[in-house]
Amino acid sequence: MPKIFKRVESLVDDLKRTRVGLAGKPFIVDEFKSGSFAQTDDCDRFRLSFQIADNSVNWEIIFDKNSPQHPPDIVFGSEDEEFSIPLENLKGYYDWDPASDSSLSKLLLNVLREYWLFQREKLSSVSGINEQWRDICTTTNYARACEVYYSNSGMSTLNAIASFIFELTVDVSDFPPHLVRGNTGEYNALLKISFQPPNLTKVAPKLYLSSRMEHAIGGIGMLSLPPYEACDLRSYVEKVDLLLSNTVNGISERFTRRKELVATFLAEFHGAIIEYDAEGFSNISLLLHEGGIFIILHVIIKEKYPVLPPVLVVQSIYYMTAKGPLRRVYEDYRYSPRWTSRVVVNEIRTFIGSVIPEFQTYSSKYGKLI
Repeated sequence: MPKIFKRVESLVDDLKRTRVGLAGKPFIVDEFKSGSFAQTDDCDRFRLSFQIADNSVNWEIIFDKNSPQHPPDIVFGSEDEEFSIPLENLKGYYDWDPASDSSLSKLLLNVLREYWLFQREKLSSVSGINEQWRDICTTTNYARACEVYYSNSGMSTLNAIASFIFELTVDVSDFPPHLVRGNTGEYNALLKISFQPPNLTKVAPKLYLSSRMEHAIGGIGMLSLPPYEACDLRSYVEKVDLLLSNTVNGISERFTRRKELVATFLAEFHGAIIEYDAEGFSNISLLLHEGGIFIILHVIIKEKYPVLPPVLVVQSIYYMTAKGPLRRVYEDYRYSPRWTSRVVVNEIRTFIGSVIPEFQTYSSKYGKLI
């Protein structure tokens, strides 16, 4: 790294720790230069990059090392020629603190707030997109947490790009405790909708989940975004918001149903319980006496229960195989996802009693008596 003007160095270190925007990505600082022709002079200017609506914006920050007590000049990009801020009203500039290492980051955050408003205002001249944006601002709350970026390299919209990132609020108050415990971070979801050339006709939606949210729902692959097709901006955001809410609610509801099923087994077979999953309620094992013999019944309750029935694994305590205790798996039995937990448990009890003769025959044929 080139030698940096000493005052700038501490300001840059603070910048690199500062995260901006809905995505919380840090400033990127590079391309250090010197405004002097002398080869030995320290660098007093650099390029600043940041993300807005998943688009990269580059500015140049220029200090005067002969007047280190003064704030820097900010040179905006060629597409931001119309962007200007009255310096006398810009907090962080008129009250610049030359002794503070965070003075530059505070100034830039204030500039960015104005820049985000500037990007929203640029949409007012974009036919079609402007109407959709106004609709979402006046009829919903989605615009409160939204980043907008509009780029146009010419007079027409032929090569223009309009990008939106919406932060979707997710209620996880009923989430299973084991998915929350030990999983640090925030439950965030960001929906990006990008209108691309030609003439903003190609629409590319993408959903970003925080690591905590992705872990909780079992991966981004659990969510399949609907096609944009004939949607408008508001209806599509609402559709994805509902999809996310239904996914989260479904996880909570399925957890509650698994918990109810295990609780019913505990109540019905309280003296026969060997062990059970007391966090995710994904399995329970029982020692049963059926048809004159003892068996161990493992009930595997999949995450998609009650849509899918529990898997029943009957284990012999008398016979072994080369791989361990003899077991047989049963998945095809009378079942309905609409049944209550008590009905499911009673059906499993009846089914296990009916397969014991067949299981005994299977055990003697394929197992070795212990």
